[in-house]
Amino acid sequence: MFRLQPSENLDRFILGQDLIGGRLIYDYSACLKILMTIKGLSEEDAKADLLDQVEKINNMPEDSSMSENDEYEEDVEYFSGVALLARYDDASRKRGTDGKIFLDFDESDQRTLLENRKFLDVAIMGELVHDHHEIVYNYDVLLFGMLEENPDWTPTDAIEWFEYNTVRSSAYVPFYPLVLDLTWRFRSNLFPNESSDVSSEDFLDD
Repeated sequence: MFRLQPSENLDRFILGQDLIGGRLIYDYSACLKILMTIKGLSEEDAKADLLDQVEKINNMPEDSSMSENDEYEEDVEYFSGVALLARYDDASRKRGTDGKIFLDFDESDQRTLLENRKFLDVAIMGELVHDHHEIVYNYDVLLFGMLEENPDWTPTDAIEWFEYNTVRSSAYVPFYPLVLDLTWRFRSNLFPNESSDVSSEDFLDD
């Protein structure tokens, strides 16, 4: 299983897993600052280092996550790749006359946004700093938005809609967004004894 390196420094900034494509999503700002600190790199060089790692990891054959001498372990998690999330700041979020949060995207923007935007824009966390800069949504907030739009739904209805409609659509729609499961970190065996006095917030912009 390949992750961004040095993993002993960057693993703590894995936010969770994308429920659409299965990639691990890292906090870009935090990873950038860590590399600048421990490697003494400029911001430009640290960004190039991260993007180079992302490209190499995401283009590796599926069976290359293990060496010839490794044995498959059932309790070890394997992922489809990695991604870097650049969070949108509060200034990019606007509030309409109806009180709903929305983000203003150019009409020429070809990236896919989940509908109904009136209820789901609030779940947008940011975008990738690579590939086609796909939008990244917060899964839990996305479900809450669906429930608000459909008052007669149960949480199970929202989850089933996501699984049978949102996920399935990803195979047919270009520049489809990622959906980040923030609770993955608490279930993952990648962090069995997680304890750190440093959080990703310590490395985020004010």
